[in-house]
Amino acid sequence: MQLCRITDYSLYCSSCGSTNITDHKCNTCGSPAVTYFEIAQSVYLHCKNKNANLLTQRTYIHNLLDLKTFLGDRLYKERYSHIREDVYTNSNSVSDGMETNNSKRIHHAKELLQKAEHELAQACFPSTH
Repeated sequence: MQLCRITDYSLYCSSCGSTNITDHKCNTCGSPAVTYFEIAQSVYLHCKNKNANLLTQRTYIHNLLDLKTFLGDRLYKERYSHIREDVYTNSNSVSDGMETNNSKRIHHAKELLQKAEHELAQACFPSTH
């Protein structure tokens, strides 16, 4: 048997776990060997099923928490004018232009921390005037 891809290589025996493998069969017990392809296929199917399950759960929770469905048409129309669906913005936020460089943010945060520790130390030892 000629191996042509990395996925064709055998890893271990499916029965005894031995790595003594030739031609996709275990030299110890004669059982078929597990290949990279089989493991990759198993992982893919597991992730595919798990993802489908997560999407189903997300849809269920979304429908469960839907305000219009929960309140019904009459109450929803009555309360609709009080519902706020705007995008949150905070105009009090101060930007110093360092949004793109994390190392500058960390350096700036360390400087602020040192200044705060210094001021805290001064506040803990009041002057004796």
